[in-house]
Amino acid sequence: MDLCALMTRDQARQLAQREVDTISKRGGIPVALDEDATIERDWCWVFIYQSRAFLDSGRERDRLAGNSPIVIHKATANVYSLGTARSIDEQLDRLKREVAQRREN
Repeated sequence: MDLCALMTRDQARQLAQREVDTISKRGGIPVALDEDATIERDWCWVFIYQSRAFLDSGRERDRLAGNSPIVIHKATANVYSLGTARSIDEQLDRLKREVAQRREN
């Protein structure tokens, strides 16, 4: 992986924001990135989103359930969506292996 070619957080955030905008339009519920929950790994950025109402108010009744974290690969800018049934770390480990296998083939 060429370290000079890695995406910055801002570049990755722009891609994640596009995904969130699409989710908002499809679902009819205003959602936004939770800036404080962003996760960085050596190979990716993980962006968490939540309803704008929850982020503004903190009220549990406004919290979304089942909102899948958005993963942006630093070297390829590919966008992935994680599930919600397993831990983020477990899913990232599996995704990293899958991406590496695809690159080898």
